[in-house]
Amino acid sequence: MTDIHASGPALEWTERRAGEFNAIIVGGDLAGGGKQEFIGEYLRATLSANKNVFYVQGNADSPNTPVPDGIVRLHGSRSRIGDYSIGGLGGSNPTPFGTPFELDDGGAASVLTRLGRVDILVSHCPPLNSRCDRAGTSHIGSKPVREYVLREKPLLVLSGHAHDSRAIDKIADSTIVNAGPLMKGNYVQIGLDRPISVELKNEKI
Repeated sequence: MTDIHASGPALEWTERRAGEFNAIIVGGDLAGGGKQEFIGEYLRATLSANKNVFYVQGNADSPNTPVPDGIVRLHGSRSRIGDYSIGGLGGSNPTPFGTPFELDDGGAASVLTRLGRVDILVSHCPPLNSRCDRAGTSHIGSKPVREYVLREKPLLVLSGHAHDSRAIDKIADSTIVNAGPLMKGNYVQIGLDRPISVELKNEKI
């Protein structure tokens, strides 16, 4: 799930449902309206319900905000989930809003180069020019993430950021997913059998 933006109902939904899954992947933008303290509140609640929690920061989330012990932080780091390698890129490319965690293309490309290939990339910002990165008539995705996908060919890319682009798409052989904002009841359910399956979900929260 991604794009919670300090939503109380989304927090309550997570407390109620997170324990039903083998793991939880949180794709960023927990903070909203400057409420950086919500990041810790949300992650602590998620961890109480499910001991396998993976997280990248969104552009609304300050990278300096403390994260509870036990959370697997994926920005620029690798881990394992089931039989798959997983890694992440937090933040987004620059926005008109001057949000707390923005990276220029060089900075994002450097993080991805150091990360190397992973099977599952969790990038708050979707790759440029896909069904997952539209804001109105514009594409607001990340060029370095698209270049990473074409170069490294991950099996799956999980993203958010573009609230109106909840979708599943393909770039070459990689499946690209924008789960849509959880604050509107959107999330994606992933099956880690071979092949990986993804299903967009929506529930009233």
